[in-house]
Amino acid sequence: MKTTTSALPILIRHESEAPKERSTCGWRHLLISRQDKDASIAAWAHAVDIDGAREHYHKRSTELYYVLDGEFRQGWFTAPKAA
Repeated sequence: MKTTTSALPILIRHESEAPKERSTCGWRHLLISRQDKDASIAAWAHAVDIDGAREHYHKRSTELYYVLDGEFRQGWFTAPKAA
C-alpha cells in the first residue's frame, strides 16, 4: 500500500490570534476564513461572541452553531440553558 502526504499546509490559529470583525450577530473571530483562500479550505470556521444579533438569512450559505455557553434562540424555538 502506497502512502502519500498532502502538500497542503496545516493551519493552526487560536482565537486570540485571529482577525476580529463586527458582524450581524456580534463579534466574529475569523479562525478559518477568506484570509485563508490560498490554503484551499472547504469551509470557514468562526468563533462568534453573540451580541445584538439581528434576524437575517443567507441565499448561498449555511450556518451551523455549536453553543458553548448561554442559550440559543432560532425563530420560534429557544433552546434552554443546561441545568
